[in-house]
Amino acid sequence: MGGKSSTSAPSPPPSPPEMVTIAVIDINCFRISKQVNHNWKFSALVKELSQEFDIGSHDLTIMFQGQAI
Repeated sequence: MGGKSSTSAPSPPPSPPEMVTIAVIDINCFRISKQVNHNWKFSALVKELSQEFDIGSHDLTIMFQGQAI
């Protein structure tokens, strides 16, 4: 009858940031996949991709979870 119960529950381990696969299709139908976390910036992604592939940002179609954005 003298048992004490602990009221502090162990903290859950930190969950890894959610990764989302972004499929990018440019005007030439060249496909790549880009993985970003939930903090991704759309404008930064477009800028990075247009520089990486030497194409204009207007030539990119960004597919996010199957939806063009």
